[in-house]
Amino acid sequence: DKENPLRLKELSDFCEPEEVDEVAPVSWTSVTAKTSYSNGTMTLTGITGSYADIQGLELFSGRFLKQTDIDNNSYVVVITKDTATELLGRADAVGESIKLNGKSFLVVGVLSDSSSLTQGSAVTGSSDSDDSDSSSSSVQLEGYIPFSTMTRLADNVLDVTMFYASGADEDSLEPAENALTELLMERFEQDEDAFSIVDQSEIMEAMPGVTNTMSLMIGVILVCIRLTRQHPGSLLMRFGIPAKKKL
Repeated sequence: DKENPLRLKELSDFCEPEEVDEVAPVSWTSVTAKTSYSNGTMTLTGITGSYADIQGLELFSGRFLKQTDIDNNSYVVVITKDTATELLGRADAVGESIKLNGKSFLVVGVLSDSSSLTQGSAVTGSSDSDDSDSSSSSVQLEGYIPFSTMTRLADNVLDVTMFYASGADEDSLEPAENALTELLMERFEQDEDAFSIVDQSEIMEAMPGVTNTMSLMIGVILVCIRLTRQHPGSLLMRFGIPAKKKL
């Protein structure tokens, strides 16, 4: 709710029910990524460390985001293996720096090839103008930064408008939805139009070209917080699926 926004520090409350395993906020923005080797447009995702567990992300090298990164609004980034190769010329890019919208971020982790979850592609250009093949290549640049840092980097991200929650397994999904609905109803003063809950499997079924990796992500719930007085399911329309609430 625009007048009653959900704060990052409140998310821990949604982990209290025994039916809910972990929760993680998520937000997206597009930034310009630049190194001395290459540059391009990157899809940047603002998250917390539990996102990696919920989505089953696997590391190729380095580490994922830690709670201290969130607490300190750290300028650190985890990138995919393809992104590391394209922007830095090698997959093992831990310790290197990347400028995102002019801000310097330290690469602390590189994800394996199977951990690319976002859709779409970005065109990158090599710093070597003679390398026409590289400058015309189309790749998908992806990065993950602390949600708290995202609120400073992106003008359109201030509070939590979307978060993932997981149950222990697929069988616990409905009880987890019910527990979350009860907490959200209390949080938003019994306003059932303030939020929408959807099973991530419905998103995956609605999205074309879903990968085998994504099909393994069971027991995951996506919660969208209503920002304006538009239809409560509007934030889910980007996935082409209707909103669903468990009451």
